[in-house]
Amino acid sequence: MDVERLEEGLWRWTPAPEIGCVYYEAPDAVVLFDPLLPPGDEEKFLAYLDRDVERHGLPVSILLTAPMNERSTEFLRERYHAGDRVPDTVEPHPIEERTAYFVRPHRALVVAALEPWPDAITQLPVELVLVSG
Repeated sequence: MDVERLEEGLWRWTPAPEIGCVYYEAPDAVVLFDPLLPPGDEEKFLAYLDRDVERHGLPVSILLTAPMNERSTEFLRERYHAGDRVPDTVEPHPIEERTAYFVRPHRALVVAALEPWPDAITQLPVELVLVSG
């Protein structure tokens, strides 16, 4: 598993080839986009995540860019009593069955796939595109 710090409070982890997940420390929640526990490294990953969640003392939110990216969601929702509330610093942009999320403080767009986007998304001040899922 690779873990990359993109900016302060914004991380990306790749638990398997071709699968990326995003972690964002919002002011009012710890947000996991399309989370997947890394096969073989589950306990190590959960220890780090437990530490972060405890350190921040904030609720956990799990946001999906596509229904097929549910993977570890049920387990993590139970473990952290997580919900799907979108923090104030994140803007959801529905695109058919998917949702793109614009993380305003980082000017980052979290999407399920690179695809033609509606005008509302192309007008956002995006500096970083994170393909998740």
